[in-house]
Amino acid sequence: MDADDDCPAILGPAIKSRALSVVQGHGIATIVPKHEFENWFLAAARSLAGKRGLREDIEPPENPEAIRGAKEWLSRNMNPGRAYSPTVDQAALAAWMDLAEARLSRSFNRFVRERERLILSV
Repeated sequence: MDADDDCPAILGPAIKSRALSVVQGHGIATIVPKHEFENWFLAAARSLAGKRGLREDIEPPENPEAIRGAKEWLSRNMNPGRAYSPTVDQAALAAWMDLAEARLSRSFNRFVRERERLILSV
């Protein structure tokens, strides 16, 4: 889930605590993107250039997680007549984004670390 205006460092542990109260004995990680899932696309913007209507010359913002309104940012950086749609574009962009570039986002970097921790704990 997106953090929207909540602090991911507070929201994530609160969700994890609730999950652990219900599911015990399983590895659990909670990753909450700062603002929106789409902020991860902003971090990996170069790898998404020309995909799903994004301009060929797209560049990531200096601080991708500081952008409030990542969906709107994506729409503004699309070719004329095209707007970002989560239901139409999200899965394809997630499949194409460069994971190393996306690690410019602190929350995506945390996702990678937690994923590795869970895999290694099996």
